[in-house]
Amino acid sequence: MFWMLYNCRSRTALLTGKFPFRLGMQNVLESSRAYGLSLDEELLPQKLKKLGYETHMIGKWHLGSCKWEYTPTERGFDSYYGYHGGGQGYFTHMSARALDFWDDKTPVTDQSGVYSTELFATRAESIIAQHDPTTPLFLYMPFQAVHVPHDVPSSYVQSFSAVPDDGRKSILGMVKAMDDAIKRVTDALQNKGLWNNTITIFLSDNGGEY
Repeated sequence: MFWMLYNCRSRTALLTGKFPFRLGMQNVLESSRAYGLSLDEELLPQKLKKLGYETHMIGKWHLGSCKWEYTPTERGFDSYYGYHGGGQGYFTHMSARALDFWDDKTPVTDQSGVYSTELFATRAESIIAQHDPTTPLFLYMPFQAVHVPHDVPSSYVQSFSAVPDDGRKSILGMVKAMDDAIKRVTDALQNKGLWNNTITIFLSDNGGEY
């Protein structure tokens, strides 16, 4: 039997190999509270670093950012491009409080208006293109899609003009945009000659609203 956890629980389980209830991560991590995934835990990228891997993360973190020690580049990732919290605008990159978009520890301030799914695919392409094929690579890429808000480029909505429900139409467009981004990543792996020696694991945590 396979049961997929949701919210912070899925990330906790994937990166620690432990049931999240054992680590106090059974609830959604609130950005207003100063805690995160325990610093006593050695995460998957930290273990892979010991085996000679390059480790990169793109996308949603949501495992704590009250101190730098909780953030990805302090938890085993060589680079990080994404957002720390639970949600933000896909075009504005703003959370409920402020801008939440990071390149390692530097705020990204010049990408307002650019769709996050496309930004994440572009960064993945860059990492893969620059990667040394003789070194093993771990790329962890939790997309923002299709989490609320249901932001999507109009071109993707138009692809589903026959769907009468606007909410469902937006979600379908978001999924199509994510599919296109995943294709860009797989194409990059193929172009680099890495595809035949790559294990790709695709997981989804939250269930669909429609």
